[in-house]
Amino acid sequence: MTTDAQVPQITDDLKAISTTSGKHGDVKIAREAENALARNALVPQDSVRVSVDDAWIRLTGEVGTLYQKWSAGTAVRNIAGIRGVTNEIEIQPEVSAGGVWREIENALVRNARLDA
Repeated sequence: MTTDAQVPQITDDLKAISTTSGKHGDVKIAREAENALARNALVPQDSVRVSVDDAWIRLTGEVGTLYQKWSAGTAVRNIAGIRGVTNEIEIQPEVSAGGVWREIENALVRNARLDA
């Protein structure tokens, strides 16, 4: 037995309404975002820049790890009045591949001298 039931189409039209409007609201949000980043011990000081346009936070800058990038985004996502967060922070590891290669070479040379 088959039934030809029709499923109604469901459409979600969600609109974020900002309680802070205009440039004054953007300045307030930016200040709160900067304070939130400053209070977060996992985000290196002065490594992340904040800009706000129409209640949308944009994070830029450089950090050493993915966890630091994630922590910066988490620190600002619950600020009242924002519409969203774009996290464009780049990850620049403090250790370079060349530096690691040199350390390995030096360790091998040390071990060879000790064995000789």
